[in-house]
Amino acid sequence: VINTNVDVLLSNKDENVEKQSKWLYYIKSEVDRMSKLINDLLYLARLDDNRDVIYSVLDLSKVVEDVIMKMEALIFENNIALHYDVDSGITVHGNKEQMEQVVMIFLDNAIKYSGSKGEINLSLKKNNKNAVLSVTNTGEGIPPECIERIFDRFYRGDKSRARSSGGHGLGLSIAKTIVEQHKGKIYAKSEVNKYTTFYVELPLDK
Repeated sequence: VINTNVDVLLSNKDENVEKQSKWLYYIKSEVDRMSKLINDLLYLARLDDNRDVIYSVLDLSKVVEDVIMKMEALIFENNIALHYDVDSGITVHGNKEQMEQVVMIFLDNAIKYSGSKGEINLSLKKNNKNAVLSVTNTGEGIPPECIERIFDRFYRGDKSRARSSGGHGLGLSIAKTIVEQHKGKIYAKSEVNKYTTFYVELPLDK
């Protein structure tokens, strides 16, 4: 796509930037997509090579609240209602940067697929010996035949939405890798045309 658009620019050398802006926009759009893909692949490579990751006692409640604060403006801009219920003082043994990444992936997905005037509900609670994080968004939902595969690398149930959302099917696989390295579980439940909920269960710090 980039090569083709550059060829168009070069074949119209006498045109000014304003008249060529459409092709420049297409180039920038593709560069942004490639940059995100490369960054995600590098992040996955670092996750696969887990030797240098530092784990410590982590206040998961604070991590979740900090990510919500960072993303509230984006959620508001997309005309989405956000409701959250985060119990305080929930601690796990983990890596702060990686757990922030998981929460951001969940919220980013929820923003993309809840649609305008949609709704996001986030919850962090204790359940027996686990911390349970859930993020629910209204919207199209995920068909039953896709629900088991959504954490596979590069899997996109609806290919037509992959380009429009700018994704490559790596976000949820990154989240899965992080959660499993934290000895936790990750899964999803969904009802088509109603909602999708992603869950993470992590062992509480002893």
